[in-house]
Amino acid sequence: MRNVRSKSSLVFWSSCVVALAILICGLIFLGKPLREEAAINALPIPEEGEPYVLYVEEGSTLLHIKETVAVDNLLSLVLSIKDVNFKSVDMLLSMLEGSKNTACLVLPRDRKFYLAIKPDHEILHTISLGKLPAKWIEAYPDVSYEFVDGIVKVNTSQSNPILILPYRDILLVSSSMDDLDIMKHNLDNERDISSFEWLVQGEWSGRLRCNVPANIQGELAWICDDEKLNAKWKIQGIEGLLSKEQVSLPRPEKWSGNYILPSQSSLALGLTMIDTPQLAKGVSSLAGTLGVNPDKLLEFLRGQVIFSLGGEANVFTFNLPGVLFQFPNRKELGKEIVDYIWENRLQSLLINRSPLEGFESGGVIELPVSLVLASSEEMTLLGLISNDAILNGLTLDRALPAVAGKEYIFWADVDFRSIAADIERLLSVNKAFSTQVSAGIDIRENFSKLYKAIETLKNAGHLFMGLQSITDGELLWQYKSPQANN
Repeated sequence: MRNVRSKSSLVFWSSCVVALAILICGLIFLGKPLREEAAINALPIPEEGEPYVLYVEEGSTLLHIKETVAVDNLLSLVLSIKDVNFKSVDMLLSMLEGSKNTACLVLPRDRKFYLAIKPDHEILHTISLGKLPAKWIEAYPDVSYEFVDGIVKVNTSQSNPILILPYRDILLVSSSMDDLDIMKHNLDNERDISSFEWLVQGEWSGRLRCNVPANIQGELAWICDDEKLNAKWKIQGIEGLLSKEQVSLPRPEKWSGNYILPSQSSLALGLTMIDTPQLAKGVSSLAGTLGVNPDKLLEFLRGQVIFSLGGEANVFTFNLPGVLFQFPNRKELGKEIVDYIWENRLQSLLINRSPLEGFESGGVIELPVSLVLASSEEMTLLGLISNDAILNGLTLDRALPAVAGKEYIFWADVDFRSIAADIERLLSVNKAFSTQVSAGIDIRENFSKLYKAIETLKNAGHLFMGLQSITDGELLWQYKSPQANN
């Protein structure tokens, strides 16, 4: 009886050990994801010093942008190009749609490109059958293609066709069989270059690297979702074009002070002015116009400057967007220049001038135009903007928290929807003076492209860009502004 019990116990505990071993092996081998091959491993490595453009991404940032902003319309409007077909751009974006991993290398000198895409199973299966997915040809319905020896040959308006080869779980795309063979060979050799030495540190979903002659490299890295895109960039080797003094001269400064931003700001730019031959040349002509000593004006312009577009300005009864320049910490020099301009260039308007609270020198007028020219120890203001827009303005930390307390040599904040509204306001003034309107001609006929651009800008969201140095910068693009969601 005892032997039977011992045998049963041995069988029980042996079964437990075996079950535990199977469970552990399952967790180790089945629970651990298999190593996926990165699309970048299919690309050749450019020779040292060779110009190239390298694009690598997980997901599709271009698709996010395409769905939010009509990229093709915006390009054609901004560049004012006629008779240019951007359907091929739409087709390329459609090819990247749904791609889990994308890598593209362009060699301009050899006029070659290598593209590797990891699409979903359905697209891969369709290509394997010698067909193009319906999504790819929606924007390019007239495209012709053929299936030869397992390769889809797409005929375009270019001299060379596009060749698409499904290989394993990757689509290899190029313009020649030799280049497809190179990518196949790279994958067969199980080469791993996914840990490429990048310029921008950190984890990013996408990168764009450019190498130009003189061994100058630039890299843009980004991560995005359905609402916004964050990006940073870095340039290396620019010292070959500029002297050490030119590279080190622009120094980032902390942005703080008694700045005033209109509550409805379309555009704000911040810049640290430094001595350059171009600035000295421009100051000479400006000083002649204002009647100010050029050396004093040059000294006044040195340092931080903020330009803003927003608020309101009354110009001969017309309501226009306001413009304002702000110069912090110009102290007595600022007050001296402001007093001189009022007394020698604006003396006819002195009767309409009112003081501006908090500013010892200068003041504001509302008729015939909204003009501010005032200065204190801490701030000098110059612009065409209403007094109410200044009094109801926002401090820098409230208006632009991304800037306040940060160090930049240059920054820009753009609200595209507000800019669209400003353009519409300017067009309404043009409409009032247009003889064609009185003749019954719709002004939109003459400005049709501009009105299309306005509609595109309304959905372009909000953009902030900042430069920590001439080689480093960052960007935040919110695809849709808060107003667009209301």
